[in-house]
Amino acid sequence: MGTFVVGTFDNHRAIQALAGNLKSAGYDVSQLRVAGNEEIPTDLATSGAQYVYLGDVQSSGGVIGSAGTGLETGTGVPGLTDSGAQTLDYGELGDYLSDLGIPDGKTDAYSKAVDGGEWLAGYLAPPDKLDSVKSAFASAGARSVEVF
Repeated sequence: MGTFVVGTFDNHRAIQALAGNLKSAGYDVSQLRVAGNEEIPTDLATSGAQYVYLGDVQSSGGVIGSAGTGLETGTGVPGLTDSGAQTLDYGELGDYLSDLGIPDGKTDAYSKAVDGGEWLAGYLAPPDKLDSVKSAFASAGARSVEVF
């Protein structure tokens, strides 16, 4: 069994609660991976979580990055660290999720969920802290929690 915990959420406020739960438990929030189909909300941007935006790559200029170059990155959102937000199209999101260790059979379902307005979060839990991380997801309102 792996230790990458993944959950789906109804909104970004639940993701913010998850970031708070993880931080309160002593975990590094910068290791939290989040995917949504809205531009990054300010409260999430300041949390330190790594955010991927499922957006229209062809019109994603400005804050997120320059349009038309495929995988867009940028650091124009205050509070983001490292590479900043990424804008992916639908097909690239599946590849991104696969790179995180999510099996191909699940990447399609998660991509559809994000495209449909749900939020996805993932965290690589230390093996001895798996139950604690799963609990943080559940208490933040995760609709489903799986481990890969």
